[in-house]
Amino acid sequence: MEAPPSLMTRPAPVGFSAQFLAYLVALYTVAVLVYRTTVWFTYGGWATSGNGQPPFWDGAEFMASAGVDFCIRLVLSLPLMYFVLTRGHLLRLSVQVFLYSLVGVAFVGVAVPLATAVKQALGWVDVLGGNARIWLYYTTALFYWVQLGAVLALVYVRKYQISVWEKQQSEQDPKAVGRTGEEAQLNAHFPPDNLVATTVPDHVSPHNPNADVSDAPLSGQDYPAKIVLTKGNRQRIVAVDTIRYVEAYGDYTKVYTLTEAGLSNLGITALLAKLDPQHFCRVHRSFVVNLAFAEELVRQDRYYAVRLDSGACVKVSESYYAALRARWIK
Repeated sequence: MEAPPSLMTRPAPVGFSAQFLAYLVALYTVAVLVYRTTVWFTYGGWATSGNGQPPFWDGAEFMASAGVDFCIRLVLSLPLMYFVLTRGHLLRLSVQVFLYSLVGVAFVGVAVPLATAVKQALGWVDVLGGNARIWLYYTTALFYWVQLGAVLALVYVRKYQISVWEKQQSEQDPKAVGRTGEEAQLNAHFPPDNLVATTVPDHVSPHNPNADVSDAPLSGQDYPAKIVLTKGNRQRIVAVDTIRYVEAYGDYTKVYTLTEAGLSNLGITALLAKLDPQHFCRVHRSFVVNLAFAEELVRQDRYYAVRLDSGACVKVSESYYAALRARWIK
């Protein structure tokens, strides 16, 4: 049995990864070349090249006119980009505009004087000194908003692609509504065929009326029957026993229920502490599964995964595998 094509092609959320850094460096490279070309032509271009003005690719001149400025901007941008990708895009639009404007003022106020100080330390003359210095502040502020806009556009376009993918998935497989995230990617590595599978014994499944959960960890404390999830601008109360699995999502967690997915403002460790350990089990540093919906422990090559009742697979890391298997075979 082959998974529907849409399950195999889910767009990955934009993260602070090597791929994103390559995208950011490419953006800066283009910006440096455009800025250098503008300055070079402002001072005469080909007409003065080698005759009063250094050639376009002169190393020292290139760094003095554009390279130093953009290297400093890149370094200052990294913490901002990390915040945008992990938490910033989850905030309300009005809060984002306020924060990014505030950070923009600080960005320009630090980047311009720092670049000037570096050039002076290296003995280079700032081509935009004196009265032309205001142009440097203007271009720094302009580039700040251009790069921020480019990154936010990337994030929101990917969000839209994911929402389209989720809609297609629910239409193809109504049983899997709310099954998103890593599951689709894992299905590509754990196809239903050619698997070594271990069926989950009944004693870990509350769906069995004769279930015996006496071997599961006990804590003696009461656990909430419902939790609050955020989806878009709405907050919803969902029953804990409808949660299929939980995925780490930056400083938050993404919770997948029988019918939908939403965000919890708790980290995965904090949320796990509120879930009944008789039914919920951590199988990876980024995943917690509800054993009530687990059907098989499957393996292909070097990897294990928990197959849920929906047919989706959640990866099991090596450090959690032994404890998970021990709970199943008791």
